[in-house]
Order: sequence, then C-alpha cells, then structure tokens
Amino acid sequence: MARAYDVVPIEKKWQRRWAEDGTYEVDADDPRPASYVLTMYPYPSGPAHMGHVRNYTFGDLLVRHRTMLGQAVLFALRLRLVRTAGRERRHQDGHPSRVYTDARIAELKESITALGAVYDWRREIRSHDPEYIKWNQVIFQKLLAADLAYRANAPVNWCPGCQTVMANEQVLADGTCERSGDLVVRRVLEQWFLRITRYADELLAGLDGLDWPERVKTMQRNWIGRSEGAEFDLVVEAGTAPTDVNRCRSGSSPPDRTRRSA
Repeated sequence: MARAYDVVPIEKKWQRRWAEDGTYEVDADDPRPASYVLTMYPYPSGPAHMGHVRNYTFGDLLVRHRTMLGQAVLFALRLRLVRTAGRERRHQDGHPSRVYTDARIAELKESITALGAVYDWRREIRSHDPEYIKWNQVIFQKLLAADLAYRANAPVNWCPGCQTVMANEQVLADGTCERSGDLVVRRVLEQWFLRITRYADELLAGLDGLDWPERVKTMQRNWIGRSEGAEFDLVVEAGTAPTDVNRCRSGSSPPDRTRRSA
C-alpha cells in the first residue's frame, strides 16, 4: 500500500533545502544565460488569497522550468504601498502608514513562502522604502524636465466616507462605494499626468513583434487608444439664395467625439 503524502513536512524540507543552497538566487555576475520573470506586483493588504495563488503560481512555474533548463532566472517581488482598501483599514486602525504596511507585508510573505514560491527574497523591493523612493523622484524629475509630466484638472470618483478617489470598478451599479456604502460623487481634482500618447505609435508597433496571445495584444491596443480620427466638410447656409453657402471643416479624434476645427 502506498504511503500517504504528508505535504507539510515534505514541503518544508525542500523549501529549507532551496533556501540553504540558494537554488533560486541570482547574482549580477551569474555565468548562466540570463532570464527574467515578472509577475504583477501585489498590494500587501493581508495574507495571500486565491487570486494571488493563481497569479503567482504561473510565474513560479516559469522560474522553475527555466532554472531546470540551466538559466539564471531573476524573480523578485516588489511590494507596493497599500491601495484604497488598505488605506481605509489603516485609517480605521489608526496606525501610521509604514507600520500598517510592514505588518501586511509580513502576512503576505508568510503565506507566499508557505506556498513554496521561489522568489529571490534578497532582491525584495518595497515602494515605501526611502532608498527606493529616491529613484522614483529622480525618474519623475527627468520626466518633468522633458515635458512628459504635467498637472491638469480632471474628474474623478470621490467617496466622501473613505475620503479618497475610487476606481470605476469600486463603484457599485447603484453609484455607491463598495466598502463604505456612501454615494460616490464626481469631483474635479488637479492631478499629475504623463504624456504617454507621445509614444503611442512606438507602443503599437512594439506589440506586433511580441509573442503574446492576440487577445492580450488587442487589449493593449485598446488601452493605448490611439485614433486617427476623421475630417469632413459641413455645408452651412450663408444667405437666402441656394448658392449662398460656405463650407466648414470639422473633425473628430477619436471618431465618436466631433469637434469644430474651422
């Protein structure tokens, strides 16, 4: 009769072995062919849930497979500062942002480690770490100097209960906040923007050479949202006689929003 598979001690044994041997640790001077696996960076709002498990298992499988093929695979985790839901819980608990976030990171890492994820934890990045923030500031200053960052007013979804901006997905069908239940209102706020539209042609051209599913590339093209628009002439009566007309040039960009251009 086959022995029962006791998952906990077996998993812990091999996780300990990988950690001691540095099996999935990669240094800059590693002589093996270089490879990089990037998965979506999580917002640390607590222990991993099934959505995390599904997402990060795919990346984990790639890392293991490429490592077995003899590649040096860089697989690091970047932890972003808590998003809207985390901000609300932090506000309710009364803890400073850093204390709250570090505690949530510890919970997330513990659960991810229990799954046997093979991250190189030496390369962990936290977006609220001052050593990381300074490089964000350097990049932003370069964007600002190149006129790629600017401020402008734009409408947002505002929850008066949470006192923060809401994503469209966080507003229920009846117009209320998914967490507080308050009626979400539209408010115009001054915000920072990046001129990514300057790179629309380059981004679109780059998609053609990617070995991605066509469905994903279509989603990316729609997100970039580049549109040629259209131009057309409107005949405008200028007098009482049928021949007394002028032509007015109009255009649209994108086609569903017509603007007067003459």
